[in-house]
Amino acid sequence: GNLHYYRIHSCKRAGPLANEGEPREDRVIVTDTLEANGKGHFCRLTIDVFGKVDSITYLGGEELQVESLWSLVGLSETFLNHLFVRWEGGDIPDIVEFLTDEWATALFHDRFMDFCLQIQLEMRSQDEVKAIIDRALETVNLKEGLSRKLLASIQLQLPKSSIKAMQEHLLEYLRENTNHLKTYFLPDN
Repeated sequence: GNLHYYRIHSCKRAGPLANEGEPREDRVIVTDTLEANGKGHFCRLTIDVFGKVDSITYLGGEELQVESLWSLVGLSETFLNHLFVRWEGGDIPDIVEFLTDEWATALFHDRFMDFCLQIQLEMRSQDEVKAIIDRALETVNLKEGLSRKLLASIQLQLPKSSIKAMQEHLLEYLRENTNHLKTYFLPDN
């Protein structure tokens, strides 16, 4: 038939390192609205132990932009509007429809990855932030991976000035790209 199939996955290391034990299995998200006539979508995402999108498999009658799918691999699942928790709760019957909704527009913008890298570099340049993250990562158990509880704990420890700086960078990014990202509400300066 006229179905399109895409499979994109990240590179994985060969296996667990010494003394790591067996890491937690990837979390798998599957939605299937594909009908016999080719309408709808089958989509499968895996989220790795660190909470990042590890792979995407798609089968459906609709041709998708491969670059957009590719840009999702490696992103934190929290960037995807807490996809796993919302899917697990039954809020997301179709991953493709969910990711093509207006809230996700910024994820596929050509400057989004540059924005993420800028935030990452700025946070790494702050000794206090780097120390908080390093201490937290020392406690990560590979069998359990990064938990939402650990991420929330890190966020609570971050200096208010760092959080404010990240928020300001986000608003600046949205303002600079408002011609493509029209659906986001931006507070006045």
